[in-house]
Amino acid sequence: MNTEHTIETLVENILQGRYPLDSEGDINYELFYNWDEKYENVENVMFFLKQMAKSDNYMVLFLLSTIIENVALSFIDDNASDFCCIIKKAMSHNCSRANIYFFQEIIRLIKNEHDVQFYLKMLNLSESIVQNQGVSLLQYLSIDTIKIFSNLANNNSFSSFFNGDNRDIKLLDTISVSENGLFQKIYVTGLYKCGFDKFQLIKHIDGKNYDLVDYVYLFLD
Repeated sequence: MNTEHTIETLVENILQGRYPLDSEGDINYELFYNWDEKYENVENVMFFLKQMAKSDNYMVLFLLSTIIENVALSFIDDNASDFCCIIKKAMSHNCSRANIYFFQEIIRLIKNEHDVQFYLKMLNLSESIVQNQGVSLLQYLSIDTIKIFSNLANNNSFSSFFNGDNRDIKLLDTISVSENGLFQKIYVTGLYKCGFDKFQLIKHIDGKNYDLVDYVYLFLD
């Protein structure tokens, strides 16, 4: 039974390897809920989060993603620069389970071209299900942010985000068999954001690319 009383002590023990992979159920996750409201020594806690982000240990990275997932959004916004650096460092280890959650957080923190370049890099490096999560979040971005993505992408995959019409959806008939998977997902996400529903999109890709059908059906809201 876990007897930790502070997040600082818990994180110290995690970093020292006292929680093996099969001990996840012994961890007191309640410590992570709104910890920014419970602890006065925020700088000390942030120090521990930065230490966790440097680790390449699976358990440490997953627990870091759990901590950040449960931090109040207002606190993350107030410390956006620190959290952006922490998440980028942690994501660079490319731990799939953790990155599914990290994508949800870092998408909110994108402010400039460097952030966009990092996001695109991680999309390219990610395995399929993690990549699906990262691409699907693009549908929530403002058109101004999408313009930054479009300018930095090395192809025209983001063109569908701008005034998608029937001409654009017909391109799926060829794109679905001629382009790489990431291009397809980004392009179809743009069409969805522009107003095409799932079944319109699936009609153009069914029978040609079942992975893309899965993406549309499962990951687009």
